[in-house]
Amino acid sequence: MKIKLLVLSLFSCMAVMAAKTVTVTVKWTFEEVVEGYDHDNKILVFIDGKSVGESQVFKESAKASYSFEVPKGKHSIKIVDYSFYEGKWDIHTKENQYSVDAFYEADINFTANTTINMLFNVDKESSEFTVTGGKTAAAKGVPLTVTWIYKNVEVGYDHENRMIVYVDGKQMGTSAIFAESKKGSMTVIVPPGQHDVVIENYAFYEGQWELHSIENNYSVDAFYSTNMIFAKKKRSVDLVFDIETLETTTTVK
Repeated sequence: MKIKLLVLSLFSCMAVMAAKTVTVTVKWTFEEVVEGYDHDNKILVFIDGKSVGESQVFKESAKASYSFEVPKGKHSIKIVDYSFYEGKWDIHTKENQYSVDAFYEADINFTANTTINMLFNVDKESSEFTVTGGKTAAAKGVPLTVTWIYKNVEVGYDHENRMIVYVDGKQMGTSAIFAESKKGSMTVIVPPGQHDVVIENYAFYEGQWELHSIENNYSVDAFYSTNMIFAKKKRSVDLVFDIETLETTTTVK
């Protein structure tokens, strides 16, 4: 009788514990992987700043998946992809000379089993995320939209370019890639308050990204810095770089 009661008690405890957690499944893959660069990769997962697990190793072009348990409720989640290159594991970011930022951060209310899909496009240098099951909290802060274009671009010099935005010295985002003659756009979320904002444009030339500046032998300094106040209203910065007049026209709203 005592053994039966003990078994029943154990099953009861396990049921209670199961009811207090949900299963989170992360699925990810890289698209447009260049032949010869299909690196081994893996993800590390952090919940509320603490490591909760590490996936097995997959090729970047493979459809990878990793599952783990999370207590029910609201949590901050961070998923970081690492690639194995030249004998070591690197965080797969543009800062580390990879073509796409392969990480995800969000606040999610885990009310049910949750799936997070991550799609990284190497050619477009873009990341797409979808979350089903749990409820993603709205980003806290004020949207800052940066738009830009180059005028009077010479034929043969319509470089690919991208923008990076820093707030108080912290990198907040990297744009997709645009031709200089096409209008580029990106949006980042900035915490409320007064902040120093730096916007830098990088051109792709002879196989590498470099700051589009006169010092680097470009015709115009394609960067901007200012101090801005972020309250409830959306903010925007529009930049027009004129290669012929060597002037930059800035509109801040």
